[in-house]
Amino acid sequence: MKKLFCLLPLVLLVCFFSCKSAPKSEPDEQQADISADRKKAEEAMNMAKSVKADVAIKDEFNRALEIFNKAESSEASHSVPAAAKQYREAEKIFLDAYNKAVAKRDEAQRQLTLAREAIKSVEADAAALDQEQKADAAGKGAGE
Repeated sequence: MKKLFCLLPLVLLVCFFSCKSAPKSEPDEQQADISADRKKAEEAMNMAKSVKADVAIKDEFNRALEIFNKAESSEASHSVPAAAKQYREAEKIFLDAYNKAVAKRDEAQRQLTLAREAIKSVEADAAALDQEQKADAAGKGAGE
């Protein structure tokens, strides 16, 4: 019985210290979540840069970049929930800037195509008019 009473405190001490030193999964999960949020925001930023949204949609892109930088600061100061929220907000704004830049680019390309078609039409009309003038000049020259 005495041996049992001697071992009991020892077992309790081992359990106490082993539980206390056991890794906590919550911060690791939060770190994984924030890493995923950061990665998504970085991908959205790179997509926006790929279509020159930083030039075409400058104000919106800069606002997203400012929020992204705040998220990095929040993450560095271990304010994980705030950083995750900021990364998600930056991602959304980067994607909006990307979509707007793509729409602007597509509209510009459409306008450019229309302008090229108009130039071809004018050139064709000018060539036809030139041919007509040459034919009239040849007809007047033969009729004299």
